[in-house]
Amino acid sequence: MRVLSAVAITFSLLILGGCKYGMSDNPTVVEDNPELFDKRGRSVEAVGINAGNDRFLIVIPRGVKGSVAEAINITRATDAKGSLKGIDFSLYRGNAKKVSENTPLGNFEILITEKAKDIGDLRLLIGIDDKKIVMEATHPKSGIILPINRVK
Repeated sequence: MRVLSAVAITFSLLILGGCKYGMSDNPTVVEDNPELFDKRGRSVEAVGINAGNDRFLIVIPRGVKGSVAEAINITRATDAKGSLKGIDFSLYRGNAKKVSENTPLGNFEILITEKAKDIGDLRLLIGIDDKKIVMEATHPKSGIILPINRVK
C-alpha cells in the first residue's frame, strides 16, 4: 500500500465542542451507525487510521459528543507532485491500540484532480456529524475539495 509511506502525516489540533472545522455541507459519509453512540450521544469508539506496524492512531477520540472534526495534514512526496497519483489510507474504529483488533471502516483513496496535481499539502478532515462518521480532503490554501473513493 502506497499510503503513508509516501506521505508525512502531522496532526493539527482543531476546535472541539461542535464545529465541523472547514468541512463542506456534503462530506463523504464513512459510516452511518447509530449504535456507535450511547444514550447521551457520545461516541463509544475512537476513529483512527493505520499508522503502520499495526499501530492504531486515534484521530477522533472516544466520548465525543456533537459535531466535531480533526485534521490530518498530508505532505505529498516530492516525486508525487505534478502527478495524478492518489493517496491511499485506511480508517478504523475501536478502542484497541492495535489496528488488527479494531473494526475496519474501509480503504480509501484521495484522488488528485488535474487542477490539484501540483499541490503538495493536503488536509484530510475526519469527523462526526449528526451521529455519522464523515471525511473530506481539501487543499487548505485554495479551498479545492478533492474527491475520495472507497477502494475495494
